[in-house]
Amino acid sequence: MKGKTTCRAPIPVIEDRIEIPRELITAQYSVTLCLNGMKVNDISFLTTISKNLMYRTARYIQRPLTSIYRKCLQQVLRIYTLGGLRVTTIHCDNEFHPLMDPLALKFGIQVNYASPQEHVPEAERNNRVIKERIRATYHRLPYDRLPRIMVKVLVDDSAKKLNFFPAKNGISQYYSPPV
Repeated sequence: MKGKTTCRAPIPVIEDRIEIPRELITAQYSVTLCLNGMKVNDISFLTTISKNLMYRTARYIQRPLTSIYRKCLQQVLRIYTLGGLRVTTIHCDNEFHPLMDPLALKFGIQVNYASPQEHVPEAERNNRVIKERIRATYHRLPYDRLPRIMVKVLVDDSAKKLNFFPAKNGISQYYSPPV
């Protein structure tokens, strides 16, 4: 609109963060983590979900090397440490045996490996949920194909958005994961 009108004052931004009760965090201090690998369009990711908190992560894996998996897992452990929590137990498949032994000694984590020909059900379910969200988002996009960088961001974003709201079977029906 052209003319001599004045601009309206913008609506002020209101910070609406809610402090999670300390007793809820202390009750969940020890975290049990379930991890697994996932592929989307032949791009590898390391996915994790905590058992009670239901906090999910997805990290891109450039090459399937133990050093790269170790670096990604240390990033995930750092997230929990910064949130005031401590990962005490990790449930994973047998394929992660070479990766987990040195980390278990370094961080004092108990590792529970699934039996041969078995899988960790929470981790498998986590992968299915993340892939479902990726498919739903992909079909809303106006593209026929996605470059690798967009797939990486799409997977990371899908896992992050699942943490925005309280999980159905999480520790609270009012608070999202405190990490």
